Amino acid sequence: MSAALVTGVSRTRGIAAAVAARLRTDGFTVVTSGWTPYDHEHHADIAEQVPGDLQYDLGDAVAAQQLLEAAERKAQRDIAAAAYALALRKDGPEEPP
Repeated sequence: MSAALVTGVSRTRGIAAAVAARLRTDGFTVVTSGWTPYDHEHHADIAEQVPGDLQYDLGDAVAAQQLLEAAERKAQRDIAAAAYALALRKDGPEEPP
């Protein structure tokens, strides 16, 4: 079966956590990532935080490639699917740098 990388999986509820759970149910090897410093700063419900497999700050220009390479090493195969969870602020989506 294929492997998937799902970012933004750092809390027990939310779209990214649901996507990761469904992919696992469907038989994918799933590698998750989150960025705990962001969550501590932006999420009041941090008590529900769960550890992701990998920690990368995707605001860093080189982090996405490093994350994909690390995910492929962890899954021991190429990543065939990826899901990206965009954080929202009260005044709209965060813009990438």
